Amino acid sequence: MFRPGSLSFGTAFMAALLAAFVALVAPALADVSKSDLTISAAISLQNALQDIARLYHTANPNVTVRLNLGASGMLQRQIEQGAPVDLFLSAAESEMDGLESKGLILGDTRKNLLTNSVVLIVPKGRTDVHRFQDLAKPGVKVIAIGNPQSVPAGEYA
Repeated sequence: MFRPGSLSFGTAFMAALLAAFVALVAPALADVSKSDLTISAAISLQNALQDIARLYHTANPNVTVRLNLGASGMLQRQIEQGAPVDLFLSAAESEMDGLESKGLILGDTRKNLLTNSVVLIVPKGRTDVHRFQDLAKPGVKVIAIGNPQSVPAGEYA
């Protein structure tokens, strides 16, 4: 279970994401002759990608990183309709599969960088909910999940 304010989760996630980005993506992009790099990515990656974009721009000042953030399905539709994108980071494989089936991903460029997990987050001070099974307790009145039609986390939930 993740409780808001946990620094170890955020720090570990950021370190893993930055390491994956630098190791798998940044070297290939370092040779890009263009001055703009457009990244469409799942909104769940917003904070981490903003930090990574700043770091990447510092190391590559001739490249401006533009982030287009939103629901993975919406981003998939934008790409299908011709939106210019250099890198797509989806929160689920289904959007990548859809783009690949339409020939919209360059061959051999698809990489699995991250995985998603459903987590249980409870309000500060709530001491009776420790695992998903506890959501069935009579005292639990509200449960919030992502929209299953638009975000993978909603599907998982």
